[in-house]
Amino acid sequence: LRAPPAAGSSASAAASASASTSASIGGSGGGSPEMTATDLGLAAGALEAWEEERRLSSSLLATFPHVEAPWAFRLQLFAVLLEEAVPTLVARARRGGGDGGCGEAADVSATVARAAERVGALWRSDMEMASRATEEARSAAQGDAEPAAARFARRFRAHALMELAAWLRDMRGRCEAGVEALVQEALGALEGLKAEAAAAPAVLRLIKLDLDA
Repeated sequence: LRAPPAAGSSASAAASASASTSASIGGSGGGSPEMTATDLGLAAGALEAWEEERRLSSSLLATFPHVEAPWAFRLQLFAVLLEEAVPTLVARARRGGGDGGCGEAADVSATVARAAERVGALWRSDMEMASRATEEARSAAQGDAEPAAARFARRFRAHALMELAAWLRDMRGRCEAGVEALVQEALGALEGLKAEAAAAPAVLRLIKLDLDA
């Protein structure tokens, strides 16, 4: 019989793979560089809990890139940050000056611009991670069939852009100038996804509608 692996060897290998993925996704342990709870309107301790979940998602993706669930988990982490954290911060700034319009409340404009910068950095890191996963899966594939990991990574990129586009539509209503650069970058990413046929045409049209809103 083959001798069993040394204790902890599998865990060490998984940890090593996870660390490599995490470092490429957003700093030590899969964190988000230069993001603070204040930047994102999160309650004390919430960003720490979110980043802990993100580290878990990095580990799962490093180990199971060919399984759909870890990709869905990563997408939900991005979505919850957009849906809960940043709007709370913007609403707080809106209450702090004028009628909340970008032109009359400088703090609202600065808040939206800062949030867009942080969200943009997070979105880029996830998109780059998914692109690398696609390339690695294809280089290791045998035969003509597309690997599951490449398929799930491509779908993740489309859905992450959909989440970003919906958020940008909302932020544009608060202060268009603060997010316009990110809108243009997202439109460029959309053209790339179209070229890859990364999602159904109806999905890509919905993303375009949100970005053009």
